[in-house]
Amino acid sequence: MEIASIPADSYTLGFIGAGKMAESIARGAVRSGVLPPSRIRTAVHSNPARRTAFESFGVTVLSSNDDVLGAASMVTQTGKHPGQLKDDVTSPGGTTITGIHELENGGFRGTLMNAVVAAAKRSRELS
Repeated sequence: MEIASIPADSYTLGFIGAGKMAESIARGAVRSGVLPPSRIRTAVHSNPARRTAFESFGVTVLSSNDDVLGAASMVTQTGKHPGQLKDDVTSPGGTTITGIHELENGGFRGTLMNAVVAAAKRSRELS
């Protein structure tokens, strides 16, 4: 199978609810040269520090989540589960699956689940 590269000027990376995790992903994309900051978008965040953080490395901060939804519309337009869409664009031995593999090796999903459980437990303790 021949794998064709996708020119960075043909797509934009967008974040909705862009917190520290989104900032880390965006910074990684910029630092690694995967995308220039001009190809990354996020919506205005309620925390002014988040806006400042994104703008500090050149990411465009938009006025609403609707402005970021272009790529996310694939899910609603195709009716496919996001996992299926991921599988559709993930080449065996390619960059996406390599990144996903690193997330899984680091226990990414487990870490997210543990964070939710810990927050819920603490919420019960405080109430």
